[in-house]
Amino acid sequence: MIQLYNSQGYHCEPGTEDGFAPGPGDTACRPHNSDYAPQDWSIGLSEILRVFQFRNSGGYHYCPGDDTEDGFCLGLT
Repeated sequence: MIQLYNSQGYHCEPGTEDGFAPGPGDTACRPHNSDYAPQDWSIGLSEILRVFQFRNSGGYHYCPGDDTEDGFCLGLT
């Protein structure tokens, strides 16, 4: 995530650990789940901070009815 954030953009890259690589390139695949506000093939500050929230909370879970920015809540269920 840090690498994608620092690159100011990312693209699809089959064969990598997560299917993505830093920098410009092919965007014909589904974007990274952390790229949502807006979905623009770039991980922004608010998006990377959300990832840190999940990591620091020990987990996350899907909670579409809780009106969160991305449909997920902190903590395991």
